Amino acid sequence: MTMHPYLGGLISRERQRETIARADRQRLLRGLARTARRTAGTGPRPRRAGRAALWLARLRPRPRPAR
Repeated sequence: MTMHPYLGGLISRERQRETIARADRQRLLRGLARTARRTAGTGPRPRRAGRAALWLARLRPRPRPAR
């Protein structure tokens, strides 16, 4: 099947526009992830500390009731 050159040009321009838009989105997400990693290193978050405490409490042996 053949395609009119005008339509081929439209399709290629649209494809290039989508590729550039995808690259911009990925660049933005990478920048956000980089910022999140930088701020995450400032210390343990309270939620993480709470989860660690729960995990450690589960490891502690529990007294069994007498039968």
